[in-house]
Amino acid sequence: MSDFDANQNVAEGHSHRSQREKQALSLLSDLSKGLDVQHHNTSLLHQFGGAFEAPVAVAENSSAVGFVGFSDSPARSDHRHGAETPVWQTPTLLNSWANFGAGYQTARYTIIGGVVHIQGLITGTVGNVAFVLNSGFRPGSILIFSVEANFVLGRLDVSSNGNVVPISGNNGYFSISCSFIPG
Repeated sequence: MSDFDANQNVAEGHSHRSQREKQALSLLSDLSKGLDVQHHNTSLLHQFGGAFEAPVAVAENSSAVGFVGFSDSPARSDHRHGAETPVWQTPTLLNSWANFGAGYQTARYTIIGGVVHIQGLITGTVGNVAFVLNSGFRPGSILIFSVEANFVLGRLDVSSNGNVVPISGNNGYFSISCSFIPG
C-alpha cells in the first residue's frame, strides 16, 4: 500500500475530512501509482485548502508530477497522523541566483514518502544553474516543470546530475516549486 493509499484510507475513516479533501487524496493516490488521472476533476485541487493547485501535466506511467503553487507545508496533513516532520535541505544558490525575500519561501528541498519536494521563490539569470540537489534527491533523467516566473510561464529543468536550472521565464522572480519521484 502506498503512502497515498494509507492517507486516503485514514481520510475515509475520519469524519473531519471534507469530501473535497477525500477526492484530492484519491487523485494523489492515482498520481503516485502513475495512473492516467484524466477522470479526476482537477479543478477541485484549486480549492483544496491551499495545499496545492492543479497538476501542470501528468503523463500515464510518469514519475514526474509538476504542480503550480505547491504549499509551504507539503506534509501538513501527515502531521495530523503522527508522521515525522520533514527535514528540509537548504541549497547553496549559484551563478548569482538569490532568494527573492519579501516573506516568500526561500529555496529548500526535502523528501516525503519517497517524493522529492522543491520549494521557493528565487531571482537571478534564467539559463544558469540555480543549485545542485544532493545525491538521493535527484531524478533518473531530466524532468521539465512549468512554473510561475514573474507573471509568465517559466520552464524549470531538474537533471539527473542534480542541477536545478530555470531554463526560460522572467528574471524578476522564479518559482522553483515542484515535486517528483527520485530515480
